[in-house]
Amino acid sequence: MVGRRALLLAGAAVPVSAYAQCVTDTHAVDSCRGGIRNGAVVAPSPSLALDFTVPGTMPPNVVFTRASVGTYFDIAGAMQTATTNTPRWTYDPVTHALQGMLMETARTNLLLNSATLGTQSATVTAAATTLSFYGTGSIAYSGVATGTLVGAGAFPQRASVTFTPTAGTLTLTVTGSVLNAQLETGSFASSWIPTTGATAARAIEHCSLTDAVMFGGTTDRTVAVDAYARQVAPSGSNEIWLLLSDGTLTNFMKMLSPQLASNVRGQITVAGVSKLNGGDRSYGAPPTAFKAALANGAIWNGAVNGVLMVGSGGVSQQLGPLTQLNIGEGNSGPVQIDGAIQRVRYWNTALSAAQLQAVTT
Repeated sequence: MVGRRALLLAGAAVPVSAYAQCVTDTHAVDSCRGGIRNGAVVAPSPSLALDFTVPGTMPPNVVFTRASVGTYFDIAGAMQTATTNTPRWTYDPVTHALQGMLMETARTNLLLNSATLGTQSATVTAAATTLSFYGTGSIAYSGVATGTLVGAGAFPQRASVTFTPTAGTLTLTVTGSVLNAQLETGSFASSWIPTTGATAARAIEHCSLTDAVMFGGTTDRTVAVDAYARQVAPSGSNEIWLLLSDGTLTNFMKMLSPQLASNVRGQITVAGVSKLNGGDRSYGAPPTAFKAALANGAIWNGAVNGVLMVGSGGVSQQLGPLTQLNIGEGNSGPVQIDGAIQRVRYWNTALSAAQLQAVTT
């Protein structure tokens, strides 16, 4: 018999109502009376549960936008293209495991006719730049930077290299099979952006839910996210996994990964006064799935993959009425994740330290 916990860990779709049931792989004489159980600890059912593990189905009232097409891998490992403003549920192209709803920052592919690349030149800036492609061929680049990128093998293996050129013209000389190639400003390779006779951009993605009733009042709160990190946060940018706020930078609670770190950090600000900016706890070595949760009231507690955030139990303060839940992004500027969202949960109460460990295990 396959238990609910096993299904959850495998990424199976579980209806919201299931969160009110006992999540365990073993039968207990005293059955779970609602909530989420881990061992002897039972967390109450969430006030809100958003499931992003059902491809093609967005949770009710969640607004998603992306002002361009975007590519992703389907369950068979084939690359597909999502139309404008359509979410991308992406899979690992090798294991075919669902990673979740893909969220990425804006990028531009500087190569022309990139599906089957030919020798060409591109204008680059003096910033971290990543070249990538699928195939068994090679690309020798010269001019403002010099090197050779050799193919990683048969599709879906992808070769990539990151370098910092001087500003100017980069010449790319192609040998053999070079498919779905990309040259982009950034410290890692993002999803392929198709191009023909001109460069092309993939727009930033936005995902949010606004509910002044659900998030209203002056009260204790808990937020939790199950996600998939594809790489550490890049230099100069935090990756915001979840942000609950009043739409300003004055009142909020959030979970983020700081630049160049595979950690989850908590931040809580009440009436413009920071109550928490830290608690960093590693989520593991990316690419990897993880779970994180943050609770706030008179004290704060947080947990990542069942381990409490550093300093949990610190003094905090209840937040007043909030309105907006930003998923995989902040509420000002292009500060967001380059990864995937699986589930988001919210409680109108502050879960205990033990309960946070339970819901993130």
